[in-house]
Amino acid sequence: MVVQLAKDWRKADLTERDKAMLEFAEKMTLDAAGMNQGEVQKLRKVGFTDEDILSIALLSAYRIFIVRVPDALGCELHGDILGQEERIREALMTGKPI
Repeated sequence: MVVQLAKDWRKADLTERDKAMLEFAEKMTLDAAGMNQGEVQKLRKVGFTDEDILSIALLSAYRIFIVRVPDALGCELHGDILGQEERIREALMTGKPI
């Protein structure tokens, strides 16, 4: 399931709640400046609390951080950061290869 989510979460068998969360995280990753209260409202409509939404935003920001900082510095991530199973590492990898 992790590999499917990483490759194309839209094709995974997910609840509307999970899809809304992933849509928010994806938009935050690709166009944070273009986001507005509409995105927050979508999460509230599927049952997320404001505390949940803050957690989603913080965890998304952390994921962006751990990928982009090494890229900006020209560093490579060590495999143990993403886990030991190669197919999962490959699916989760963005930016520079391990």
